[in-house]
Amino acid sequence: IRCGEPFALARYGDGELSLLERRSYKGIDAWSFDPDSDELGARRISELIADGFALAEDYDGMHLGLPFYFCAEGTHDRDRHQLLKGGGGNNQWLRDFAPHLHRRIPPRQLVYSWQWSNLNYGPVFEELLSDLRKLSFLTIVICSENIRKTRTASDQLPSWVWSVLTVPDDGVAWFTTHMQEIEHSARALARAVNGVIFLFAAGPLSNMLIPLMTRANRANTYIDVGGTIDWELKGVRSRDFHPKADNPVVTRDTNYI
Repeated sequence: IRCGEPFALARYGDGELSLLERRSYKGIDAWSFDPDSDELGARRISELIADGFALAEDYDGMHLGLPFYFCAEGTHDRDRHQLLKGGGGNNQWLRDFAPHLHRRIPPRQLVYSWQWSNLNYGPVFEELLSDLRKLSFLTIVICSENIRKTRTASDQLPSWVWSVLTVPDDGVAWFTTHMQEIEHSARALARAVNGVIFLFAAGPLSNMLIPLMTRANRANTYIDVGGTIDWELKGVRSRDFHPKADNPVVTRDTNYI
């Protein structure tokens, strides 16, 4: 971002893995997936999720967030006996994703699924937001419609947000019933602007649209930030690592050593 070079970043976890392999899934968020309810939709969703991997093999600006373990998730509990996974790193998921990487992807294009989380929240994610404020890029946020619960007017949004586009809370179900319309609109949006930063917080719909929009126009930047942005965007503390209102700088619910 500081260099002004467009890029794309999509992050993958167990939900995206289930979509990729067309397996039923019910997560902690509002969306769920039943591949038997719409075979055509399930196949198209799997294709779009897989396209992120294919794009990364051909375009060095496409970055993949995979569930590696990393120190910013915390390493051990206080007694150093139990590895704290924090919902991020998972070796089995990595093994399951491996068959979908058909060619070697350079390490510089690989980041962590929880790139913005836990101890990375302050020095990495908040630094990203600081850059958006200072560098004055046009930034469009694509997020769940539940933002309307806490943000009812544009002047309640952060100053760096140029526009917000909302999608239904269950974006997967919405996509299966409006596939062609959504794909057409996403491509048209990507082609309509240049030099814009798109921040996605739309669940697995982010993983479907980021490769599609990147293929449509590489002159923009597309970043999957997920629920990490809830505190900044909605004023909602949806993650343990989000600052607490009474002590926004130093207080977290997690213990790291």
